[in-house]
Amino acid sequence: MAGWRLGFLVWVCALAALTAWRTPIWRDEVALWTESAARAPDKPRSAVNLGVLAQQRGDRQEARRQYLIAEALVERGTRRCREREDTWVYTTFNLATLDLIEGRYTDASQRARAILTQFPAFDAARRLERAAEAATP
Repeated sequence: MAGWRLGFLVWVCALAALTAWRTPIWRDEVALWTESAARAPDKPRSAVNLGVLAQQRGDRQEARRQYLIAEALVERGTRRCREREDTWVYTTFNLATLDLIEGRYTDASQRARAILTQFPAFDAARRLERAAEAATP
């Protein structure tokens, strides 16, 4: 019986050590998604999330770079259909938002229209399209 308890104690200590080792990654979203992108470079979700984080901190250039990486991965990807659709919508909408912010009104409108072609009930894309068209000189 003592051997079982010792084995269990070793197992718990090993799990605690692994948890302590991984905790710093989970505390920092950029570190988490950067590691995720490195471990699974063919999955676009990490690039989308890195783009969102860059956009939140005001780094539009890095956000656009990450969204374009995600867009390329979606286009050549072999992921499940629904996941690819969702990632495409998020990526395209985020790029359209950046286009609008940066004064690329035609690009923003085209991206919003592309979303609405496939998802006509996506109201946020409709509002973005209207804003882009209203801002176009």
